[in-house]
Amino acid sequence: MLGVKEELLSYTVPVYGRTMHDLNGTTTYTPYGREGECNFCVDRSKLNEFWNDTVEKAGASIHFDRALSLEHTNLEDRRLCFIDSAGGEHSVDLSPDTAVIGCDGAGSRLRYALSNAGAVSFTEELIGHEYKEVPFVALSTSAEHPEGSAMHNGSIHIWPRG
Repeated sequence: MLGVKEELLSYTVPVYGRTMHDLNGTTTYTPYGREGECNFCVDRSKLNEFWNDTVEKAGASIHFDRALSLEHTNLEDRRLCFIDSAGGEHSVDLSPDTAVIGCDGAGSRLRYALSNAGAVSFTEELIGHEYKEVPFVALSTSAEHPEGSAMHNGSIHIWPRG
């Protein structure tokens, strides 16, 4: 896309599966995919900083504290409408070659707008748990990040207790 894959991957730690620890001390490992496939974990603040710097260097504009207005957005006409934190409305008319990157997470308004326009379909099932960021650091750098903990066997360890 922007030729940034290698730099972005340098900030990540590969996670190949999850290890569940039951009450009896038994562990069960479940891989995330086929052998060699993984999820890449990255510190959220580092990821945000990386993308902000990358897209600004490419000439993009970044606007914070704006919510996509589903009522006024028209993807067929390539128009995005936003409401800012003070209630002001802002419209953006997109040229045919403009890329839009939605980084709005769970409950994504951009995903809803794409679905409303018939461009994608999705199923969403939000869970009632709170968000918890767990720092992952590679074994080779864990001394540099004492607040984090290195993963044993490249998996996230989970101790479910109800």
